[in-house]
Amino acid sequence: MKNVHTRQIIPNKTQSTTTTTTDRKLDILAAIAAVLTLLAAIIGIYIAWKNLRGHDAPIVI
Repeated sequence: MKNVHTRQIIPNKTQSTTTTTTDRKLDILAAIAAVLTLLAAIIGIYIAWKNLRGHDAPIVI
């Protein structure tokens, strides 16, 4: 079996800062997407509840 040689890439300061900034932007976008998804789910549940309830109809379980 042959030995595998690997090489580590050491980023310079500019690359490290850019990566950190990009990661932070992605985290912020993910948080915004999660909040919007939660909001859409809440609105969907509210609309479904209103449709099930009907116009002043009694709630039957």
